[in-house]
Amino acid sequence: MTLEIFNLWDKEKYDEARILLEDAAMDYPNNSAILDNLGEIYMLLGRYEQAIATEARTIELSPNGYHALYIKGKSHFFLGEFASAAECFREVLRINPEFPFTANIYGICLFELGLYEEALEKFETAMSQLKEDAQMIYNVGLTYMKLGKNEIAAGYFKRIMDGDFPGVYKYHARGCLQEIEGEDKWTDC
Repeated sequence: MTLEIFNLWDKEKYDEARILLEDAAMDYPNNSAILDNLGEIYMLLGRYEQAIATEARTIELSPNGYHALYIKGKSHFFLGEFASAAECFREVLRINPEFPFTANIYGICLFELGLYEEALEKFETAMSQLKEDAQMIYNVGLTYMKLGKNEIAAGYFKRIMDGDFPGVYKYHARGCLQEIEGEDKWTDC
């Protein structure tokens, strides 16, 4: 990526960076790095179908390009296509099991598909990589609730309540605890 594109990207001038990357992709249509960056820009601009198509081409050129798979998966995720997203994230983890945040978003896809046991496994993997992330702790608690294991779930929500986490997570954790304890809910779970 040229310095000019990097600077635009860094300043979140994604549309300007897109124009330069599209020009570069026209000049170098088989350059997987350019296409991967273009796919990510499309995703950041909310142009998810274009991101998916661009990253599919990137993957054709570089089959083990786990970043392209990740961006393609996130684009499917943002479109609500959880099965397609899960397929991408599963492949990312096969290629690079430690790729940050992949286990968590894969778990969210599995959760949305109603595959709670599998989701829990991915969330626990994610927590082993980033132990004190409120979103992951919340995801584990919510999944245990879906599995009917409310006592275990409550432990995770209490961990959020007792921890140094942003208020929004405490708000939702409180709502879940109220639901578990059968109280009238005044916050969302």
